[in-house]
Amino acid sequence: MFHITHMTYTRVAPGVSPRSPQLQLVESEVEKFLREHIAAMRRMTSKSDSPPPAVFEDSEAQDLFRKLHTGSDDEFLTSVDMLTKRLIERMNGRTAPGLLISLRAQEENERIAGVLKLQVVAPNGATLEELESGDVKLSAITNVLEKPGDLQKGALVATNLAHGRVLCGDRLTRQASYFPQAFGIKIFSRPSAGTTALFAALEECGEDLPGKVAPVLNRVERGSPSEVLQELGMLVQDLSEARQHEVLSLMEREARPVILIDTARDIAIKILAGDITISGPTSVIEQIPIEQLPDGGWQVVIRTSEQPIRKRQ
Repeated sequence: MFHITHMTYTRVAPGVSPRSPQLQLVESEVEKFLREHIAAMRRMTSKSDSPPPAVFEDSEAQDLFRKLHTGSDDEFLTSVDMLTKRLIERMNGRTAPGLLISLRAQEENERIAGVLKLQVVAPNGATLEELESGDVKLSAITNVLEKPGDLQKGALVATNLAHGRVLCGDRLTRQASYFPQAFGIKIFSRPSAGTTALFAALEECGEDLPGKVAPVLNRVERGSPSEVLQELGMLVQDLSEARQHEVLSLMEREARPVILIDTARDIAIKILAGDITISGPTSVIEQIPIEQLPDGGWQVVIRTSEQPIRKRQ
């Protein structure tokens, strides 16, 4: 049985001064709405290609979330106030106003706590101001807020998560990066994005390396970049220990760090030649030779056991 024990909400926008948070009565419609949001977030973060749980890089923010999770009522409200101010400080003219909901909930033997930033999706700019003034209740505006499954900005801690780990919405865009930054949260790449980053780094270290790695990648266990490269080094002669370190160094520069590579996933890539595009799985495309001709042109040769066909769109 899911039950919200603590909840506050406040309007957040660039430059605003938030009101002191107060615990709110949780109506059944609101509890159902927030339960579905949390369930959707957890489903998104449990998929096979979901990013690993994020981590706190800021000990103060981690402590604030801990107090959301297990603190007294006063500690909960103090943490809400500080987290709200941290978020507003990160917002600028390009970030949309929204409703920051802070909560603590109990579901059987598990306790969940965190913050959700919900945006108004209906053309009614006054909605949040009316809610803040008390003219309307939260239950009256849930239909104009982001629906469960569409939420971009959320962060949750839970009893069953390892210490220092936090679940963040998988729909976070680069434009929404201010949200985890406000709370000192580091988000990791999806395992499939890790595979893409691996091949990009391999190509930078040697143009022939991706073609040599692609056919054997699925023979290696899914794992961290260092684990995967170490195993690949035993299968690909040219992937020396020095080159492995070079690849790791390049991958560490990714905006979202790579800590897991899905070696079984065959990422689709393209060869672009003027107006011609050749696309297919990495294991196939990396085997296609690209040669520079003596006259200065280029040649791409595709050999196949099946007769090629033209497909018109």
